[in-house]
Order: sequence, then C-alpha cells, then structure tokens
Amino acid sequence: MIYLYRFLCGFVLVELSGENPEKLLNLAAQHRISVWGFRRRNGNLCFYLSVKSFYKIRKLRRKAKTRIHILNRVGLPFMIHPYRFRYGLFLGGGIFLSLLFLLSNFIWSFEIAGNQQTTKKEILTACQELGIHYGTPKRKINSRILSQKLILSCPNLSWATFNVGGTVLTVEVSERKTEKIDDDEPCNLKASADGIIKKIDVISGTPMVSVGDTVHQGEILVSGITQIGDQTVFSRAEGSVLAEARLIYSNKFMLQQQKTAKTGQRFYRKTVSVFGRPVPLFIGKIKGNYELSSSSVPLSFFGKNLPILLIDSCYEMIDTNSVSYTQEQAELNCYDQIKKQIEKDHIKIYSEE
Repeated sequence: MIYLYRFLCGFVLVELSGENPEKLLNLAAQHRISVWGFRRRNGNLCFYLSVKSFYKIRKLRRKAKTRIHILNRVGLPFMIHPYRFRYGLFLGGGIFLSLLFLLSNFIWSFEIAGNQQTTKKEILTACQELGIHYGTPKRKINSRILSQKLILSCPNLSWATFNVGGTVLTVEVSERKTEKIDDDEPCNLKASADGIIKKIDVISGTPMVSVGDTVHQGEILVSGITQIGDQTVFSRAEGSVLAEARLIYSNKFMLQQQKTAKTGQRFYRKTVSVFGRPVPLFIGKIKGNYELSSSSVPLSFFGKNLPILLIDSCYEMIDTNSVSYTQEQAELNCYDQIKKQIEKDHIKIYSEE
C-alpha cells in the first residue's frame, strides 16, 4: 500500500557524492525528510526519496558540501510527463472512462436460472412486457415488484427474483410442481352439464340418480362413498352416465370478407439492435402489405452476450382481395364450424335445430 502511494506521487533514486554525505542525511532528519532503501554504489551512498522531498534536500546540499545525482525516476508522474502536451490522449481517456462509468449503470445482458419447462424466450418476452430489456437503467430494477408481476405473467412460475451483478441481470425462477392424479384416490362423478339422465353404467361407487332424473351441472351422479353394513368405504367412483341435454351453438360468417394471398416476392433487410433500439442498415421503407419474419443473433465478448443484436428480417409481400359469399355458402361454413366445436366437446347429437 505504501509502495502504491509512492508510485502515484513519484519517487527518485539518488546518489550522494562529496566530502560529507552523512551530514546531509543528518540535516534531512532534522527537517523531517523521509528517505529509504539505502545502498552503496562505487563507494557512494544511494537511497530513495519522494519528489517533494528531493526539492527540499536540494536546498540543504550546499551546507553539507555534497552533490546529488539522480540515477532513476519511478512513478506515474514520470510516465505521463512525455505526453503532457498530447491533449487528445487525455481527452480520449477521459471520454473512455466517462462512457465506461455511464454504461455500467445499465443492463447489458440477461441470464435465466431455474427454468425447466418454461423456455428462456418466454421469460425474456415477459420481462420485455414489464419494461425490462437491454439498456434498462439498473435503478429501475425493483426486484420485489417485478418478481410479483413476472409470476402473474407466467402461470407456470411459483417464485421469481431479479439479481443485478455488474451489468448482468439474473432472473432466478422456480416452477410450479404439477401434481399427478392418483388413480386410487377416492372421488365422485359429477355432471358436466344440465340434462335428463338416459343411461347409467356404474363400475364402482354408489349411484345417486336414476334414469329420467333431471340433473344440474356439478351435481354428484356417482358417489365414491359406499356403505357396507356398519362400515363406510371410500373408493374411486367409476362408470359412465349418459344424459340428454339441449345445447345451442351459434356462429357468424360475413358475406363480404378480405382474403390475403402471398405473391412470392420477398425483401431481405438487416438491422442492428443496440440496447433494444433498432438501427436499420438500409435506406427506404417497404411499401405495401407484407408478413414479417425475423431472426436475431446476439454478439458476444469472451462468452458474454452484448446488448447488440444482428437482426435479419424477411418481408414477404401479400395481396388483399375482397371475396363475396352466397347465403348457402355462409350457412354451410357456419354448420362446419359448429360441427367441429361439437366434436371437440365430445357431444352426441340427437336432434338439430
């Protein structure tokens, strides 16, 4: 630590020659001039002293009739002395240090930890929706508030936190554990919709309704509780209950619609994204209707991603035309859509209206 201080201030190695060099050392001690590193060189006394002390001891050398020779100069002041008139060098160094200090206050890269089922892209997209992206000031990172918002944005997450280390933002998450359904766990069979019971086929459990009964959604059809004598047995209710229900499905179809078709014409453009702000590498704009697809490659430095992305964008041109449909075509299309929805709901049709 002492050497660092002496290096920053600068010090010199001097050699004393003359009739009485020891007298000069005594005078230096009287004036509290600090010296160190004594040695002999060709019969003369050598030692180190600071630059400030050197100017003081020069005034005492005449009293001791001693000459002082500088053998070596050490320290930062002597290193920068040859460049003292190169103002551009100091200006550039000042600008570099200022930029380094300024950029250290922003987020340069992201790291995701703890995710298994949730992809890194999903978490990064959620962070961008929360206003966290490349170039976000570190002072805006409020871990307590952002972690709660991230959990609400990603239902698969049960816990999240934001940690800032230098210019790297680490998002640590923990995912919800999906509980496996135990096939042996006792349960009941309930009605999924309102209707009239038409058929009951019970494998295990106690039926709670009969054929012809009217049931409502959520009502227990087969109970998992079975009474055998004085003993109550809890089991898993199994079977099938068929009910007749009247459901109304509706759909809309416009007779006049706008249809798009790809023309096959493509334009490719490159963009550089710096701290989340795009900088186009082309002149002009793409005119007309198009579908945009892009891919990005982050730049890295010593294995660390920089907040600079190279984006390749593809603009695929499309035409928009107006298409007219007849009443019969519209009805047929609505019927097909409703039929697909009914098949998706696993409903058996008895009558149509």
